[in-house]
Amino acid sequence: MADFYIKQGDTRPALEAVLMDAKGNPVDLTGATARLHLARNGKVVVDAPCIIVDAPAGLVRYQWAVGDTDQPGAYAAEIEVTDAGGGVETCPNNRHWLIEVVSDIA
Repeated sequence: MADFYIKQGDTRPALEAVLMDAKGNPVDLTGATARLHLARNGKVVVDAPCIIVDAPAGLVRYQWAVGDTDQPGAYAAEIEVTDAGGGVETCPNNRHWLIEVVSDIA
């Protein structure tokens, strides 16, 4: 079962996530940047910035761009956070999210 579903060719709804550290606490994103990495069959197909919606709560949003969901199928996803000091943390750190792009009928 996927963590997120979107139809082929769609750009909405946006992908939103609360990023958690290894202890289950929200990652404080104050002063940080975040990027979505989306891969299919081991090949990265999206590497794009996320919007930080609520930095202390660890809430980020990725607004799909035209072309991101053109190919139906299963994708692995993660969000890479770079803090103000240059440190990097990838969320989730124990697996990938599964994103399913569902075939469009027409």
